[in-house]
Amino acid sequence: MKELPFIATTLYGLENILVKELIELGAEEVMPMNRAVGFSASKSVLYKVNLGTRTAMRVLKNINSFMAYKEEDLYRNVFNIRWEDYFSVKNSFMINSAVNSTLFTHSHFVSQKTKDAIVDRFRKINRLRPSVNTKDPDIVINIHINNAKVNVALDSSGEPLFKRGYRVSQYVAPLNEVLAAGMLMIAGWTGNGNFVDPMCGSGTLPIEAALIARKIPPGLFRNKFGFMKWKDFDENLFNRIKQNILKPVDFNGTISASDISGEAISLTKRNLRKAMLD
Repeated sequence: MKELPFIATTLYGLENILVKELIELGAEEVMPMNRAVGFSASKSVLYKVNLGTRTAMRVLKNINSFMAYKEEDLYRNVFNIRWEDYFSVKNSFMINSAVNSTLFTHSHFVSQKTKDAIVDRFRKINRLRPSVNTKDPDIVINIHINNAKVNVALDSSGEPLFKRGYRVSQYVAPLNEVLAAGMLMIAGWTGNGNFVDPMCGSGTLPIEAALIARKIPPGLFRNKFGFMKWKDFDENLFNRIKQNILKPVDFNGTISASDISGEAISLTKRNLRKAMLD
């Protein structure tokens, strides 16, 4: 299978919906995978995808692939990546590892070895090293190992994209925003007609329905994305795209949300205000 520059991860069953979204947002060479979609894109399209996709969880930028049969192979190949081209010692970082291999059986070990290689490279270049921050890092690095095949990617999204930024409060067992949007899109909701949610909880389904109906990009409410800390981040380009992608349309139908819980209704109202839908 051809290695594509970007991979957008998603939930099982939403791959075809995400394919359609990516094409509409300007992605090329779009290829469905298992719980993911590969694609190629310019920097502007990458920004647009992070802002506009409703069904992607993360958007990863592939930076290297190699074979590793032992820990020395992993360390050496990670060390040889020109990390200084992507971020500086002033940035904090963390490693996300996913391992499906008999050669590497512990994701924590893979993360630790990857961290060591990155830190050692920075030390060799300028005697300084970036810090590790597992709670709020500037840079998120994704390592995926399948048997001996290792893929290394930068996470352009930072926090997962289901964290839209409009949820200020949540009720019991909140619905994932990506799942909610995917359900609506599979059901054929485009904003034509009326929408009723009689068990709205904290309002995820009606809010996502309203965003779809008015064509409001879900990433509009987020203050940061992972690519904002990359060395090649173009702030002027991002701001132009953010302005151009926001073209809300009128909605003539009715969206109704109700719940047996007064607390749930209160939470929904708060989230609606944050989403500028009140």
